[in-house]
Amino acid sequence: MADRGFFVDEALAAKNASVIIPAFNQGQKQMLAKSVEDSRQQSTLRIHVERFNKRLKNFHILSSKMPLVMVPHADSVVTICAAICNMYPRLARKST
Repeated sequence: MADRGFFVDEALAAKNASVIIPAFNQGQKQMLAKSVEDSRQQSTLRIHVERFNKRLKNFHILSSKMPLVMVPHADSVVTICAAICNMYPRLARKST
């Protein structure tokens, strides 16, 4: 998920992934009904992404300056912090 202005489609396509960007009016007075519904569903999911990011930011190792010797390990540090966050209680209930 990303806001408008992220031009990463080609890089993501190389990794067999895609980016979800909210719909917006392109010179039109109103968005199509399908676009409105898609945006509503994306907003619901986006709340959970923001909640996860908030959990991730609670790790003080990520909120302080990182020494240069740790920079090569930055990806591993973030991955481990995210894995720990995944062990926390669920953010959302499963929808049926």
